[in-house]
Parts: sequence; structure tokens; C-alpha cells
Amino acid sequence: MADLTETETNHAGFIAVHVGAGLQSEARLPRYQETIKRACLQGIRVLNNGKNASEAACIAVAVLEDCPLTNAGMGSNLTLDGNVECDASIMDEESYGAIGAVSGIKNPITLAWALLHTQKQGLMEGGRIPPCFLVGDGAKQWAQQNGLPLIDNQQMKTENSTFMFEKYKRKLDENTSESTKKMKTDDVNDTKRLDTVGAIVIDRNGNVAAAASSGGILLKHSGRVGHSAMFGCGCWAERKDDSCSIAVASSGTGEFLMKSLFSKSISDACIIDDLTPETVRNHINNIFLNRRMTPTNAEKYFGFILLKLITNENQNRLVEFLCAHNTQTMFVGYMNTHQSKVTTLFSKLHSDDSLSINIDSIPLT
Repeated sequence: MADLTETETNHAGFIAVHVGAGLQSEARLPRYQETIKRACLQGIRVLNNGKNASEAACIAVAVLEDCPLTNAGMGSNLTLDGNVECDASIMDEESYGAIGAVSGIKNPITLAWALLHTQKQGLMEGGRIPPCFLVGDGAKQWAQQNGLPLIDNQQMKTENSTFMFEKYKRKLDENTSESTKKMKTDDVNDTKRLDTVGAIVIDRNGNVAAAASSGGILLKHSGRVGHSAMFGCGCWAERKDDSCSIAVASSGTGEFLMKSLFSKSISDACIIDDLTPETVRNHINNIFLNRRMTPTNAEKYFGFILLKLITNENQNRLVEFLCAHNTQTMFVGYMNTHQSKVTTLFSKLHSDDSLSINIDSIPLT
């Protein structure tokens, strides 16, 4: 990974991560919190060593992938035929790299980052354009050719992911109206398992990046690629001008998030307006919940983290950090490079509201 090429500054960097919008088990909260803190601290260490935003986002998401409790990397949901197939993407102000339905890669985000990095090296031999999005065996082959380690796909499974697969596959195979009904109502917490993990980052030079990684939905068809890998859906990072940049990482019902180009759409809306609960709620309704392309009776779950970097005329920086979701819970963490401790937020959906919206402002001077 390359060092920053711009002039060093005294500005602080910033990182935020999430472990999915869903329903986190109360009993597992200490483990989630420890993983979130480690991801933030490792990302901050990368920034303090002079690396750029995309490298910090990659390292942080790799930590989240290594936690067997998350539905990303190790311990991901299994496909209908009992395999692990992962999606991931990463984006900065200059480029985007993504992989879909890939097996045998311990940290899918590192393969996505390698694609992003390769694009910045220019044209390949023979004037060929480097790929930004690879899937399946082709992605795995590219990883092998470029020195990324492969592992046996069986090593990606955990006791819990195997148990969940066998439990719901058995119910599906019973194929009776009674069991079908039971599958929809029994163990609701299991079926609302965590989705995407992600990170958003600002480095000391004000460059922004975002990353997302997911194992996809339980019992998905082999070859299914979710929103985590799709351009503008799982993550988005953009510098609008010298005074404003934005980054988003999202989670939720992948097929519906894809149809709304969720991360880019939220970014475009929030970069124009001030971040207030009212404006955010309106944007979510317009972009996602009330969108015509998604069924009105469907469970349209979402969660996202967003940073908006504002630089004033005196070159003072302020980050507006937003976490919003309509799932029962969402667990996030964030900090800047001047801090030694990670702020964690276990956000719960209140019974009297359909959305949870949390906004914080963090100076980066």
C-alpha cells in the first residue's frame, strides 16, 4: 500500500465503522464492541502512519470480516448449496473496486482494494483497461495471479453459519404449507441476521473513502451479487469541491437498496442540505421507503453511516457524522486521529418511531 503523495498537514483524520443493520444479540454486544473498537483503532493507526483513506477503510473492514459474528468474510451466510460467496467494494475520490460471489478469499475487501489500486497504476500490458469489478472464478483467478492468498472455502464456515444453514435448509426442503409458514414466523431474530459491514474514512489530507463487505442473504442462490458490491449501492465516496466531501456505507435489504442506488442517492441528497433529523427522514422516504420500484408491502430494511466533511474559509474542518436505520438495532463506532478512545453507539429503534437517526459533529482541526 502506497504512502500519501500530498503534503502532510496537521489536520486530524476520521474513521467510522458499522457491523450491520439488523438485530444484534444483547449477549454478543461485548464481542461486537471489541471488534468495532479494534477496527477503528487499526484504521486510525494506518492514517497515523501516513497512509490514505482507502487503505485505512480496507484494513478496518478486514478486521470486521475476521469476526465470526458478522455476516462478512469468515462466518458469512451460506448459499442454497452450502457455500460461502462474498461481495465487497471500496471507493475513494478517484476510483472504485469490487468483487462479487467470490469464495476462498479470507478478506474479500482486500481483493476489492487491490482492484482499486491496480486501476491507479494506469493501463495494463497491451493497453488493456484494468478491471474494476470481478465476480466468481474470474475474481478468484485474478487474486491468485496477483499474489493474494486463497484458502479452502470450508475454512470460511463457522459452527453458527453451518447451524443456521442446516436449520433453514431443512425447513425449506420440507416444502409444506405448515413449515413454510413456520419459516416465516419462527426464530425471527435468526432471519434478520446482520447484513453488510462497512467503514467510512477521511485521511489527514481530506481524502475520503468508503467500503462495504457482505456474505449476502441466507440461502441465496449461488452467483447472487448483493448491493455491497454494486457501484453506488453499498458505498459511496466523493469530494464535491474544496469545501465539502462525503462518504457513505450502507446495509439492509440488498435487492431494494440496489434499485434505489442507495449510497449515492443518500450522498447526493445530504451533501446539498444540512443534516437534520427532518431532512434525513425526508430523503430516506423519497429515495428508498416510498420508491415505486420496490413493493409497498415489502420489508424494506436499511441502515447506513455517513460522514460529511466541511472545510471553511479558514481551513478549519468539521465532520458531521450520521447513523440512521429502520432495523431494530445498529452498532457503530467512530473516532479521529487525535483521540485515543473509540466512541461506540448501540442504536436501538424506539417502539414509537419507524426510524432511528443519530447525528454528531466532530471538529478535525
